[in-house]
Amino acid sequence: MAEEKFAFESDEVSIAFYSLAGMGDVVIARKVLEALIELAPNCVVDFFCISEAHKHFAKAFYGDIKNLNGVFSYQKFYEDKNKNYDAALCVGGCHVILLENANIKRMEAMAPALLESFVKIDEYNKKNVYPYGAWQTAVALRNVIAASILNKNCYEFLSCDGALPIRDNKINIPLSPEFKRKFDALKLDKYITFYTNISERKKTRPKVKA
Repeated sequence: MAEEKFAFESDEVSIAFYSLAGMGDVVIARKVLEALIELAPNCVVDFFCISEAHKHFAKAFYGDIKNLNGVFSYQKFYEDKNKNYDAALCVGGCHVILLENANIKRMEAMAPALLESFVKIDEYNKKNVYPYGAWQTAVALRNVIAASILNKNCYEFLSCDGALPIRDNKINIPLSPEFKRKFDALKLDKYITFYTNISERKKTRPKVKA
């Protein structure tokens, strides 16, 4: 990953991409990133990070993606730079995709499949999501209820009714050789993991999942 230049400085379709800062949020958002790359195989992507931990998560979970150009600070760059990209989007809370910018003419010429997907996402959002900021709690409740009744998962919501090619819930996370050796040395067969509160902001308030 080269961090000297922004993706929009290349000749390829450029995408500005960010997610919520939690470790699980970054992992889930990888499915969206992979779908975007499937629709525009030559695209160049910049990931914008909200915190230092977010930056480490992005590098750890996306470091094997060849389309990833760089990892940059959201606070320093995003607001000023996002309009320079051919597409800018966020994977938000409640498993929604928020489109923030699109260069229609360039996408028509260079990534028509991606543009068609964006049109479908916009139509989906008008019926199911917007105005997100005003009623995101209701979106979360709706998704939880729908997931229970319809046996859906977060990736099905992120596909926006098929607008993005998200077909399953499998995520391939790269594992560095160093950590693989340490993991193999544990000689685990079947095991159980326990979630603990790793948030620096809420040490006094354990999360529901803890």
